[in-house]
Amino acid sequence: MRQTKTLFFIILSVAFCLFSSCSDDDKDNGSSLTDNEYVNNWIYTQMNEWYLWNANMPTSPNADITPDVFFENLLYQQEDRFSFAVSNYSELIDWTNNVSTDVGFEYYTIVDDNNIPQYYIIVYVKPDTDAQTKGLQRGDKISAVNGVSLTSDNYSTLLNGASSYALTIEGKAEAVSINTMTNYPENPILYSNIYTEGSKKIGYLVYNAFTQDNGDGSGDYDAALMAKLQEFYDANITDLVLDLRYNGGGLVQSAQYLASGLVKNRDSKNIFVKNEYNANITEEINQMSSSRQDEWLYSYFLDKYTINRKSVSIPRLGDKISKVYILTGKYTASASELIINGLKPYMDVELIGRTTYGKNVASISLYEEKDSRNKWGLQPIIMKMYNNDNQSDYTQGFTPTIEINEFGYEMKQLGDTEEILLKTAIEQISGTQSPALRALPLKQDGISPAARRKGALDMFIDNSRIKELSRNIQ
Repeated sequence: MRQTKTLFFIILSVAFCLFSSCSDDDKDNGSSLTDNEYVNNWIYTQMNEWYLWNANMPTSPNADITPDVFFENLLYQQEDRFSFAVSNYSELIDWTNNVSTDVGFEYYTIVDDNNIPQYYIIVYVKPDTDAQTKGLQRGDKISAVNGVSLTSDNYSTLLNGASSYALTIEGKAEAVSINTMTNYPENPILYSNIYTEGSKKIGYLVYNAFTQDNGDGSGDYDAALMAKLQEFYDANITDLVLDLRYNGGGLVQSAQYLASGLVKNRDSKNIFVKNEYNANITEEINQMSSSRQDEWLYSYFLDKYTINRKSVSIPRLGDKISKVYILTGKYTASASELIINGLKPYMDVELIGRTTYGKNVASISLYEEKDSRNKWGLQPIIMKMYNNDNQSDYTQGFTPTIEINEFGYEMKQLGDTEEILLKTAIEQISGTQSPALRALPLKQDGISPAARRKGALDMFIDNSRIKELSRNIQ
């Protein structure tokens, strides 16, 4: 019998990581199969157990085709926009640890009203990168890379795959050369500040990913997030502006911790998220004790959490603020949307910006760590998530109270009170109206190349309880 050890991630996607080794009795299994058949048999087994829409999979698919095509043939196309497979599972490991080869800044492709690429625009520069050292900043417009101008055919690839680039930037006489960062771990807390407007004290936090740490298991990023909430609490802020416009998801635990810090009148008996699985997983859960079922089916607001045997208290910032204002973009997704949906039954949440992406499902990372014939990694959807009011109807995204396209305005620095989204939030909070900012004459929009990468808009949570469930299933 195969012995399995498991690491669980819930991604909003929600991610499971399944690592398996084989006993001596199993080493010869599959020796008569072609490589494609060997891998595809494994893919089908995993998908049949975990996939949310496993009842809609074909019952006798052709296994003698390439694994990528085989996997795609299993997907329920009417519902599933998010499941994917990679030929080397190491990509999934780097992804769940938020580690990548990075140009050192987040950027969007600006297109005109005919969807023709005009230039890249930097939306923020990442700390401790060569891009920061070279003086790049938010709002810089890149018209060419290595002397090649943007076109409809090349805009998604010009900044991929090289170790350095020469950037032609509007307003600079010479190209700026930058080196990419290998294995770069991005700290999700980019910026924070406190503003006083009359009787209002406004906390502002730019939070770009729900990430626990840099992959070392320390939980440092979550601890820094809790410290930031405590800082706002100690400063007696009256309102919070949470900037999630560039946040495409991350760890479910991090979302749970943040929501616990923001919810009003927090009660650890109140439900943050309800989880729905396929019939196989549901049957396994139903065989557990009632307390264990509760752990699998619900996530609650927390007063504290434990990591590495250390207890971390979660501030009760929600008791200080009148409401939370969330700044959104078109790629605000997954864990960010979980925050919005999970808080709505308990408090007033006002959205300013763009309609969010619309992702209310969860995925798992599946791969075999010690199988030389199979290096594939899968990221299938396995869960749908609801709030305490049983609401999960945001596949078209959340529509903001005040809709603003930041790319239609001059791009001020994040934290500048004249930056269009922050400016609007401050005006809503203070009840004042400053002179309107002039919209640019060209109808523009931004496309995020990063958001188009596989797994870019996901949310995952480490949960060792999956060990028990996987033993039953395997």
